[in-house]
Amino acid sequence: MQEGLLFTALYRDSDEYLVQGLYELTGEIDTQILKEAWEAVVSHHPVLRTGFVYEHVSHPVQYVVKDVVLPWVEEDWSDLSETEQELRLGEVIQEDRRHRFDLTQVPLIRLRVMRCRKNKIYLLWTQDHLLMDGWCGPILHNQVMVAYEHIQKNSMVTLPYSRPYEEYI
Repeated sequence: MQEGLLFTALYRDSDEYLVQGLYELTGEIDTQILKEAWEAVVSHHPVLRTGFVYEHVSHPVQYVVKDVVLPWVEEDWSDLSETEQELRLGEVIQEDRRHRFDLTQVPLIRLRVMRCRKNKIYLLWTQDHLLMDGWCGPILHNQVMVAYEHIQKNSMVTLPYSRPYEEYI
């Protein structure tokens, strides 16, 4: 199935496999801790550190790297009115959709945080559908929140066991 998705992604000029999730987070959110929580989850799941080799090979190959730098952009919109924030948010979402992933480069995920007020942020999570299906999103979100709580309490991040990716593929 992944090979079919890869073929479609490479040979159709479309963003249909670019998956975006927009989350409005309220409360006292420490964005540095949020970033560290995402990094812990990416480190825990090899699939979030994968890329694809498809040129000069007989069959596409998926590879996993040990460490990645998580693409993370943070912006402060607190000086904008609520209307301006909503307009800017729509522009950011569309701009992000136009930025396609290079499937040979890891990671195939990026995050963008927009602070609207002290107690409200938007988080835009973008990933290529080659990495996972829709069932995985809520699992990852829960793990990010668990990691956030651990980091906030200065305790070691422990995430649930998951079957090694190399066994799965």
